[in-house]
Amino acid sequence: MQTKKSLALTALAGCALLYWASRPAIIDPLPYQPPAAPAAEGILAPNQRLKQAELLGVGRIHGPEDVAVDRAGRIYGGTLGGDIMRINRDGRVRVFAHTGGRPLGLAFNRDGDLLVADALKGLLSVDSDGKVTTLADSAAGVPLGFTDDVDVASDGMVYF
Repeated sequence: MQTKKSLALTALAGCALLYWASRPAIIDPLPYQPPAAPAAEGILAPNQRLKQAELLGVGRIHGPEDVAVDRAGRIYGGTLGGDIMRINRDGRVRVFAHTGGRPLGLAFNRDGDLLVADALKGLLSVDSDGKVTTLADSAAGVPLGFTDDVDVASDGMVYF
């Protein structure tokens, strides 16, 4: 008796699986046809302007993924070793802060604090004295992994 029940359930499951595998698709996929590429003219025209750019911090800042500029025109960039370097307007380069991680994304908030998306430490804030504060290192109890970028919206909302 038990064998007949098992056989009947197996047959029913097999029929359900067969139906599921052969049922019609609920979508009608179509190939994507991208628009034609714009002409390389006007602002899209090839140029050599980057050859005129001044290289800053050469040999002093290793591995910056992002840069941010403060209200005073100073430039900040994170390094492979966890430092955030600041290039002053006179070209001097110095360590501004040390995160202990790997700073990737940088953006200033309304208060002038530097927000840092650190791959190892999460979302950090660095005040004007270089003091580092952790804003978030987890979400809903799950540790943040590879925090990579940060931006501040016009209303002050922080996205990372």
